[in-house]
Amino acid sequence: MLLVILAGCRKEKHSFSPPGSRSTAEAALRQQNAALEEFAEMLAAGLTDASLRALLHDELARKFDRDFDVLYTAFRHKTAAGISAQQRLAAAAAQPNLRLKTDGRAALQERLDDIAAVFPLLNLSVPVHFERWDAAESPWVAVCPLDFREGITGKIKTFDAAGKVHFLRADTPPERPVVVVGMNERVRIQPDGSYRLKADYLPEAGMDIQAARRDAVAVVTTACPDSFRTDGTYERLTGMYFGDLSHYESWVQGAPEIHLRLIAPNKDNDFRSLTIVKEIDHMEPRKRKDINERWWFTDVALLPWYRETYGKTLMLDFTEDDPSLFFHPQKMTVGGGFDVNDDLDTDMSLTFEISTQDDHIGSAIIDQLKCPPTHAQDGSFGFRFYDVGPDFFFRLESYD
Repeated sequence: MLLVILAGCRKEKHSFSPPGSRSTAEAALRQQNAALEEFAEMLAAGLTDASLRALLHDELARKFDRDFDVLYTAFRHKTAAGISAQQRLAAAAAQPNLRLKTDGRAALQERLDDIAAVFPLLNLSVPVHFERWDAAESPWVAVCPLDFREGITGKIKTFDAAGKVHFLRADTPPERPVVVVGMNERVRIQPDGSYRLKADYLPEAGMDIQAARRDAVAVVTTACPDSFRTDGTYERLTGMYFGDLSHYESWVQGAPEIHLRLIAPNKDNDFRSLTIVKEIDHMEPRKRKDINERWWFTDVALLPWYRETYGKTLMLDFTEDDPSLFFHPQKMTVGGGFDVNDDLDTDMSLTFEISTQDDHIGSAIIDQLKCPPTHAQDGSFGFRFYDVGPDFFFRLESYD
C-alpha cells in the first residue's frame, strides 16, 4: 500500500487573514488544519486514477530540486491523454460516496485553483522508499497538522480512497513508500513567480568530495599533536550524524534542515561577552537516510580561526529548523567556559530566539589546540568526532 502525506501549508485565502495575536493565530491554525483534512480526502480520491498516479511517479523521478519532489503549482498542469493532473484530481474527487461538501467537479476545480494560488510552495515528495513505489497501487492520504511537533504529535490522520479515517504513528517510518504533500523547504519563490534553490543548500559535489576523503581514512590516529590546529587555518564542518533522527525530525517531514550558529567571545567587548559570528542554515541532505544512523559528509567552510579575533575556543550550536505558519519565539540560552587566551577561562552565556516549532539539538565548545574527544565508535567510523548528546555527532577539519 502506498501512502500520501499532506503537510505544512500556508493560509487559505477565503478563510483567514494575517493574525494580530497569538489566540488569533491559533484559531487560524485550527481552521487550516481542518482545510487540510478536506484537501487530503480530495487527494485520496484523486489518486485512485491510475494515469494520475503514473504521472506523479514520473514527475517525482525528475528530482527538480535534487530530491523526489515536485511543486503542485507545476504538477497540476501536467497532462496524461490530454487531461491535466488537476482535472483528473477534481473528477475523481467529485464521486458521490465522498463526504466532501462541494457542488461537484466545477467547485472542486475552483477550490484547487485557490490552493495553487495561495500555496506556491505546496510540494509533493517521496521522502522514503521511492525505489519501492509501485504506481499501480492506490494510495492513502494523511494530514500532518501545521502545529506538528516531534515527540508531541503521536498519530497522523489518514484517509483512504473512500474517505475512511486511519491513523499512522508519527515516530515510526512506515515500511512502504510514502508520498508527502507539504511546503518545499529547498526553494524560494522569486518576485516574478519563478523559483530557485536556496543559496545555502549544499551542492552534491561537496558531498562527493567528502565521501572520497572519508574512504581514504584507514585507521584512527589516537596520538594528538601539541597544537591540533594551526592558527588562521580555515575551519570546516565535514560531517554530521543522527543516531535517531526521529527525535528531531519525523518521517512525515522528510530530511532535516540543520541550522548552525558559530558563537565566540566578542572582541569588540574585550572578549567579555559572547556573540554570534556566523550562521549557516538550510543544510539539508538529499534524503533522510543520508544522515539517519550514518554520516552525511559535507564540506562547509566556517571561518579562518584566528585566536586574536575569536579567542582560543569556539562554540558550535545546532538547531533543526521546521517551517511554521507563524513565528512564536522561544528563548534559548547557551554557554560554558571560554578561553580567550592561555591565562583566561571565563564562564559566559548567550541568549537568542528560535521558533517554538524548531528543535534545539545542542552545542559544543571546541578548543583550538585540542584533539576531538575519543569515543567507542572511533574505530568503526575511522575518525574522531564531537558529540552533542546521544543522537547527534559532527566532524570538524582544518584546511585551506
